[in-house]
Amino acid sequence: MDNVIDMLKEIRDEQGLHKNLKTHIETIISHLENDPELGKDKALTEIEEMIDRNNMDPHIRQQIYSVVSMLESL
Repeated sequence: MDNVIDMLKEIRDEQGLHKNLKTHIETIISHLENDPELGKDKALTEIEEMIDRNNMDPHIRQQIYSVVSMLESL
């Protein structure tokens, strides 16, 4: 789980990332840190909403998909 959180923090700290994406990522990190078991499902739901609602750079989208893959493998 620490790898997922670290990757999310790296994405959050990217230059030029939209404020609303940072907010979503902070929420996801909070879910994972507070309750890893339940947080995983909440995080996946939040990521799905974030992807659906936001227009993001392709490299950010790819990183988010990598996070999804990591979460699903846990």
